[in-house]
Amino acid sequence: DIDAPSSKRTPSKKQIEKTLQRVGYERVSLNADSLTITIPEGMSLDLAGVAKGYAIDRCRSIIEAEGFTSALINLGGNIYALGTPPEASGWKVGIRDPRGSADIVGYLLLKDEAVATSGDYENFVEINGKRYGHIIDPKTGYPADGVLSVTVIAPSGLASDALSTGFFVLGPERAEKVAAGLKGVKAVFAVGGKEDTIEYIKLGDLDGILKLD
Repeated sequence: DIDAPSSKRTPSKKQIEKTLQRVGYERVSLNADSLTITIPEGMSLDLAGVAKGYAIDRCRSIIEAEGFTSALINLGGNIYALGTPPEASGWKVGIRDPRGSADIVGYLLLKDEAVATSGDYENFVEINGKRYGHIIDPKTGYPADGVLSVTVIAPSGLASDALSTGFFVLGPERAEKVAAGLKGVKAVFAVGGKEDTIEYIKLGDLDGILKLD
C-alpha cells in the first residue's frame, strides 16, 4: 500500500494478496530482438535495488580505462574499492550501527571489491509502535523481518547491491547457502539479540578484512 507511510495504516490481507498477483520476475517478458519489455497491467518495475551497483561498475570501467589503479567510488553508500590507497593494504570502509544513528561498529579493509548494505533503519515507517521497513518479501507481501541490516562484499557493485537486498529478505541461514555457490561473496548480518542487543553473523572468509568493535 503506497499510502501506508502517510496514512499510518497497514494494507489489508486482501490488498496484499491482490498485489502479489502482480509480483515476480516470471511475469516479465523480455524480447532481445525488439529490445522491449512487456509486463502485466498494473505491474511496474523498480530497479532501485541494483541501480547504484550498476552505476558503480560503469564508473569503475571508466576510471580503469583512464589508467587509474587506485580509487574509492562511493555512490550513496554503495562502494567499490579499486586497488589500495597509498601506503595501506586496503580501503577502510565503516559498518554502521543499525540502531545507533550514524555510529560505526566496525570496519572492512577492502581491495578490488564492492560493498553494499541493506537495512531497515533509513526507509521505514512506524505504525502502532511497530517498525516496517521498505524491503518487501515477495513471497509474503509483507516487509522482510528478522534482520536489522546486512552488508555484502562481492566482486562487482551490481552483485553486492542485488545480494544485499536479497540476503536481507532471506536471512543468514538461507543466505549462507546462496553465498556458498558464489565466488568472492561475503556478508555481515546484524540481527536482534537478547534484551535489545545486536548480534553479528559473518558469512564467508572475512579474516583480516573485518574488525567489529
